[in-house]
Amino acid sequence: MKAEDKLREMLVHCGANIREFKDARYPTIARFMKSVGSLEANGWSGIRKTDELPILVLSRTTSRALVADRAEIVSRIPALAKTLWIAFVDQEENPFFFRYALKNGAFSDNQSDVPIWTETDSRYTYLILTPDVTDMSLVETRANELNLLNATMWFQREQPSSRHDAPRTRTDPYGRKVTGSGTYKLKP
Repeated sequence: MKAEDKLREMLVHCGANIREFKDARYPTIARFMKSVGSLEANGWSGIRKTDELPILVLSRTTSRALVADRAEIVSRIPALAKTLWIAFVDQEENPFFFRYALKNGAFSDNQSDVPIWTETDSRYTYLILTPDVTDMSLVETRANELNLLNATMWFQREQPSSRHDAPRTRTDPYGRKVTGSGTYKLKP
C-alpha cells in the first residue's frame, strides 16, 4: 500500500469525513494561507465543535517547521488552534525527523506506536503518523486523546479565570490556615 493511501486510511480513523475529504496539497504555508483566506471570511471563528474543524496534516516537514507553520496558521485563523494537527512522517523521505523532534520536545511513548509529540517551548501537540502504523484502533484512540487535549487547552487559554480580588481565608480540619497558594500555615 502506498504511503498516501495509508494516510487516507488513518485519517478516516482520526475522524475525517470521507464524503467531505479534500486532499489539498500546498507547496508552502503561504500558498495554503492564501487559499483558506476566502474561507476565513465565512466565519472560521463561528465553529464551536471540534468535530466541525478540519484535520490539518503537515508532511515533508521538520519538527521546527511544524511549530513555525502552526504558529503562523493559528495567528491568522485562531479557531484552528483547537483542531487535530497531524505530522505524517515518511522515514524514507525524512529519516532524521524523530532525532530532531526529540531535541525539541517529547514523545508520549514509543515512536512505532502512534505517538503524540509535544514541542517544548510552544507546548503544541501533534499526532505523529508513519506509513509503518498497522494498528488503526490505536490511531483512533490517539486522535481522540489529542482532540480532547487540544480542546481543553484551548478552553483554558480562551476562558478568563475566575479569580477573586478579596483574599480568602480557609482552614483545614486540623486548624491550619490555607494560604492563597494552597499551602498550609499553622494558625497563630
